Amino acid sequence: MQINRANRAWKRQNPITYNDILSLLEDQNYKCNHCHHNLECSFGTLKKPNGWNASLDRINGDIDGYGKDNAQWLCISCNYGKNRMDNEEHKNKFFIRDKKIEEITKENGCLTNENQNLRDENRVLLEMLKKND
Repeated sequence: MQINRANRAWKRQNPITYNDILSLLEDQNYKCNHCHHNLECSFGTLKKPNGWNASLDRINGDIDGYGKDNAQWLCISCNYGKNRMDNEEHKNKFFIRDKKIEEITKENGCLTNENQNLRDENRVLLEMLKKND
């Protein structure tokens, strides 16, 4: 009985609807918010789980519930990897990885379009982080 009461109170404090989570997925262009890999989405029973399946994540794990402002879509791999890690700290790992990829590809004289796009996305994210500091 107390569990149900606590659950109802939690939902009132951190409301998120089905339409909210679908809208969030569309806003992210069906890509993981950290590694930018295309997310695999299926409704109903999941038959073949893999690391690219969409997984709803709480941006701040210290806040109870998802809520519209505390939710993001990650691939399962990123969600497991993030665990209780700070959101920005986990995102930064991908920024560092992509920077290394860029350096290696520049040394070899080839920067693929995919790497170029990742670099541009990460540059935008870094600028956003600097503005928030």
